[in-house]
Amino acid sequence: TYLIRPTRQGGSGLGVAVTDTRKLAAADPAAGAGSVGDNTNALALAGLQQSLTLSNGTASFEQAYTALVGDVGTRTGQAQINAEAQGKVLEQAQNERDAISGVNLDEEAANLLKFQQAYQAAAQVIATAEQMFDTLLDAVRR
Repeated sequence: TYLIRPTRQGGSGLGVAVTDTRKLAAADPAAGAGSVGDNTNALALAGLQQSLTLSNGTASFEQAYTALVGDVGTRTGQAQINAEAQGKVLEQAQNERDAISGVNLDEEAANLLKFQQAYQAAAQVIATAEQMFDTLLDAVRR
């Protein structure tokens, strides 16, 4: 996962300088001072969206932005696919490692039962020996 935020603080110093729309200079100065309501500059600014001003005059701002968003989306999709593939490779490697050096739980359970039975048999031998020893001591004391 990548988190890139180069413009995170970019807008913190921005503010509104003109709050009255009548003070916007959207008129063409060549048209003269008496041309109130002339929005030639505003129309030219709006026309920049479709004008071919980027990539040596072959792309508009809108086309360049669309291409950028598409490229970022494609690269993000590729990165996600690569991350999933690497996760599967890791899982396979861990399974291989566990198969070679891991513990077989069935085998361990069988060994535990075998050792438990051996312990019980040894305890029975000791109990029998103790009983025989007690019987022998009782016979000598009489």
